Amino acid sequence: MDLPQPIGDSLPELLLQREHLSSTGIGNGIAIPHCKTPLGKQINKSMVGTFFLENSLDFMAPDGLPVFVVFVLLSVNSFHHLQLLSQLARILSQSQMIDFLNNSPSLDNLVEQFQKTLAEKA
Repeated sequence: MDLPQPIGDSLPELLLQREHLSSTGIGNGIAIPHCKTPLGKQINKSMVGTFFLENSLDFMAPDGLPVFVVFVLLSVNSFHHLQLLSQLARILSQSQMIDFLNNSPSLDNLVEQFQKTLAEKA
């Protein structure tokens, strides 16, 4: 993720602090790590980074499945945080999206599929 230096350096620790509170693994091999609090002026805009893992990781997800794709959510405020988290949870709960993600789609295909799914549910 293209982040300003101070937050880029501290992001791993911020994500781990949140993970210690409770798992951000949501099931079906997916995790949505995020900071405990919005980053405010430390970033210019809210964003979601998507990472397909070479080796699955145990995120202690409720279904016990190891995580193969991570959506790192960074937000500027609580409103954006809840909005993005809600949209991600809704999209990622669909079985066809899980099948789609299992094929490690390109960024363009991923964005296109997310936009399509959001438009269908609007």
